[in-house]
Amino acid sequence: MSGIRVGVVGSGFIAQQHLRSWRANGAELAVYSQDGEEAARLADKLGIVAAATLEELLEFCEIADVCTPTDQHLPVVAAAASAGVHVVCEKPLARTAAEAEEVIAVCAAAGVRLFPAHVVRYIDPYVAAWREVERGTLGAIAVAHLSRSGPRPTWSAWFEDRDRSGGLLMDLLIHDYDIAQWLAGPVRRVWARALGDGAGGKEAGVVVLTHESGAISHVEGVWDAAGSPLTSTFQLFGDGGYLISGTTPGTDVRIREAAGTVRRLPTPPAPGAPGPFEAELADFAAAVTTGGAARVSPADGLSAVRVAEAAVESARTGVAIEIEGGRA
Repeated sequence: MSGIRVGVVGSGFIAQQHLRSWRANGAELAVYSQDGEEAARLADKLGIVAAATLEELLEFCEIADVCTPTDQHLPVVAAAASAGVHVVCEKPLARTAAEAEEVIAVCAAAGVRLFPAHVVRYIDPYVAAWREVERGTLGAIAVAHLSRSGPRPTWSAWFEDRDRSGGLLMDLLIHDYDIAQWLAGPVRRVWARALGDGAGGKEAGVVVLTHESGAISHVEGVWDAAGSPLTSTFQLFGDGGYLISGTTPGTDVRIREAAGTVRRLPTPPAPGAPGPFEAELADFAAAVTTGGAARVSPADGLSAVRVAEAAVESARTGVAIEIEGGRA
């Protein structure tokens, strides 16, 4: 993908991750942010162009990588689509399912590709688990358990505004709603509870997903104190065996098949192998240049937002939310 022109919109934590990963993939880069001073600092640090306006950025690039706060995704994506530029959009695709549908619609109408950036699909243990599910090693999935925790995001105030971010149930656990559906299929019912007021302290949530297949996924997450470690684990149980893993350093994927055989799957990346952000963005760039499919589709991004929106509503009302025909 060397030489593909990418414009990153935003200058925060994720934008910086994407800029470094695009550069590692050999892209020609420019950055634009409403915080012009921060964009200029990043551009100077990376030796790239800082665009003065969004329009200037879109004139430069073939792919616009949208790393703005969630509630700003739709207008930026619409501007990129109108300019005929392909779009990578950070998760969640939008703050609401209705807006996510509009994000997809504006890209489809303009004939540009849209790639929701669900990076966990590119983390080795999850990929290894997906491959085992695809092979039928575990048989029919009956139960999944996914957990995720880490320090509360404090690098930008918008996370504390649930109208903008959706809070923990949307912004953090969207990763696991996507993985649960990747491994066990579409969700039809969502029940959720949340603890914490979203005002800067510790926050926790638990979500139970009922899949169309009858499988049940139990998802839990924590935004903890500054300095707490990033952790994630997952277990899958099927009628042909079970699989257990974590993604913290030093963990592996263990799988027990129905006959009682235990295997450890080789998941550590080879020396020099790309990290998950690099692999994700390389996949999207390859899809643009070849016209092929990427690992994450617009429909996947929309489905994750529908589940997240249902979780937020369930936690607010105390009742389970049905997702009928793909709509909450």
